[in-house]
Amino acid sequence: MRTRARWAGTCAAAAAAALLLTGCGGDGGGGGDDDAGGATPPPATTQPSDGPSGPEEGDDVTLEDIQGGWMTEGLHVDEGLVILAVFENSVTVSAEAACSGTVDGAARPMTMKLACDDGSTDFAGGTVRSLTDGKLTVEWAGGETTVLSRSPGLEDLPEVPTELPDLPESPDLPGTES
Repeated sequence: MRTRARWAGTCAAAAAAALLLTGCGGDGGGGGDDDAGGATPPPATTQPSDGPSGPEEGDDVTLEDIQGGWMTEGLHVDEGLVILAVFENSVTVSAEAACSGTVDGAARPMTMKLACDDGSTDFAGGTVRSLTDGKLTVEWAGGETTVLSRSPGLEDLPEVPTELPDLPESPDLPGTES
């Protein structure tokens, strides 16, 4: 039970970190080859699949390789944001729906079976197609293929202040005197 609570906390922290880090707008300067300054963000990395890939793809990916948090580059679900969290043989997906299930780490290629809170089937199953250069590619039951990158770990999050200033006293509200 304690392990499940820790896993849920880790998933929640990873999802919160992903949303915090991707939800903040940039200042338009530094990094990248973006000459357009203020241009719309790149399209999401979820796209329709052209059908199943060769049987050898994904065979060398192990359950240990995919442990942790993964996410697409989309900034919002409407832009294709998908968050995947794997802990031991449990998996959670947050996209258009919240889905949870298990990973069959012995299958080659590795597969996932999930149930989604809204009954949708797009993410009801997934097949790991590859893990190359830190990019995890998963083909979903709904026919789309998603490319995910590792989400930032807790050590990558900004430090939370521990000391906050005291708030000034506020006057009593009329009618609340006891």
